[in-house]
Amino acid sequence: MKDILGNHPQVKVIDYVLSCPFQEFTKQQLAVGSEISISSLDRFIDDFLEYGLLIKSNSKYVVNFKSEFIKDFFSIKSKLVKLEIQKQESLVEEDYDELNDMEIDEFLSGCTCCIR
Repeated sequence: MKDILGNHPQVKVIDYVLSCPFQEFTKQQLAVGSEISISSLDRFIDDFLEYGLLIKSNSKYVVNFKSEFIKDFFSIKSKLVKLEIQKQESLVEEDYDELNDMEIDEFLSGCTCCIR
């Protein structure tokens, strides 16, 4: 989602909470998971609450699934995931050289990470 909407702290938080939509988050968890500072989060967390993107329960924040914004963001994220899957599938469909058993053994004999 950051590729399309940018690398803004707000986008990072939305992307993060939509990756774990059923989890409750503390401010610290939101900041760390979104890879932003608490001070950055403090600048807009109240806006997220005011616009209904998140709901605060005690000292934890949860995604507001009734929010039209959240529904739209989730739809965008889902479409981007589908596009990435299609992109990865097209890479798998490319032709690759197949190795025979002797070529594989020769390759692995030079490999220091394999236990033989």
